[in-house]
Amino acid sequence: MIGVVIPVFNPEHALIEYVQDILKNPLRPVIIINDGSDSAHSEVFCRLSSLEDCIVLTHETSRGKGRALKTAYEYFLANLPQHIGLITADADGSNALEDILALAELLCKNPDRYAVVGQRDIYNKKVPLLSRLGNKMNAALFRLLYGGHIKDTQCGLRAFSADIITDMLKISGERYDYEMRVLTFLQLKNITWTLYPIQTIYSNNKRPDYRPADTARIFISLMSGFFRYFSVFLLSAIIDVFVLALCYYFFFSSLPLAQRLLLSTVIARIISSVFNYLANKFVVFQSKKSHRKAAWRYYFLWLSQMLTSYFLVLLCTSIFSINVVLPKALIDTALGIISYQVQLHWVFKDAPSSSNKPKP
Repeated sequence: MIGVVIPVFNPEHALIEYVQDILKNPLRPVIIINDGSDSAHSEVFCRLSSLEDCIVLTHETSRGKGRALKTAYEYFLANLPQHIGLITADADGSNALEDILALAELLCKNPDRYAVVGQRDIYNKKVPLLSRLGNKMNAALFRLLYGGHIKDTQCGLRAFSADIITDMLKISGERYDYEMRVLTFLQLKNITWTLYPIQTIYSNNKRPDYRPADTARIFISLMSGFFRYFSVFLLSAIIDVFVLALCYYFFFSSLPLAQRLLLSTVIARIISSVFNYLANKFVVFQSKKSHRKAAWRYYFLWLSQMLTSYFLVLLCTSIFSINVVLPKALIDTALGIISYQVQLHWVFKDAPSSSNKPKP
């Protein structure tokens, strides 16, 4: 059995018919989360509560879409242990019933560690210009930072197998930024997920609970992984440059330039790499990959970066006769940005389980 979750804020009466249509199909229950709607909409919720297999959960004040989804997930885990998964849909009529059923069919065929994300045609001229531009920007950033060719990052029609719902509760975010964080979670944890094209319906696509601050939250959530990586990178770079300068100007000052720079670079990189490896594995990428598998990849990348940094810094100091610290800082910054993608997609990427493959 598969349930359907619909977060709701000040709904139209059309929601009642929408839920009735869903319940005509083998999807049980429909879980409605009233996220602090005003008293003028009480009748809608009363009628929904009277429907068989429709559960209405209520937030007395609006807590945001992300929190509403989490409330539904908590109910799902506590009360529906036999269900294989659930589908999230929007309350504004923007998700066609046929598409909900299509996602349910995919979930039935792939019940283990699996998700489906609906994809509207964001190039459709019916889509408001600001929505198109926002989605394109988010999609480009997502592809750059996390990989994957997702086009519609804000579609609310999604399906999740029951075995990842507990993990979904651990994802931060209480408002619309939560949906973006879910995408990064699916990508970083290497859960099998499918992008499914759905109908583009925007005629009733109003989001009265969407606030200007939500745009900033979505951007911050999208960039959060890179912010963590860059913070660790900066701390590692400070350690690296400090140790290099200490060795270069004090411990090995009597050696020829090439030897002095090589020894200083190696020692500085070894010390900073231990901190960088542990912080990236456990804080940035939160990888479950064993040290045996992750460490050799990390240190292969580390060696490549170190040698590249050494030769480029040597070249700059030899040609331009400048202080070694400045070119090293600039060169290592560029290498660090490249390293982020390599670590994300190769070093710390968790391998999918053998059973976690989608069925056609």
